[in-house]
Amino acid sequence: MEATKFSSSKLALRPISSVKPCPRRNTIVALDRRNKGRDYGVQMLQNYLMNVRPSLALGMVLLVSLSVAISTGVVLLLAIEMAMGVLSALY
Repeated sequence: MEATKFSSSKLALRPISSVKPCPRRNTIVALDRRNKGRDYGVQMLQNYLMNVRPSLALGMVLLVSLSVAISTGVVLLLAIEMAMGVLSALY
């Protein structure tokens, strides 16, 4: 019987032969051929964040989170302003 590793993304068991160790750390990177195109960016980001200092990784995540929140707020405010302009022109 071949050993298996639990995959949390698909909740399925995969053979250990499809898992290789990461050379820079003691982490395991799964080689899932079905999701190669879909999850490639997330895997690249995860590997990069695992290989940098924790404070730098947290700072980058915080910077991206704040920039997305601020951009969403600006877009919503502009949309409300445009809607008010359209409604004031109609009435």
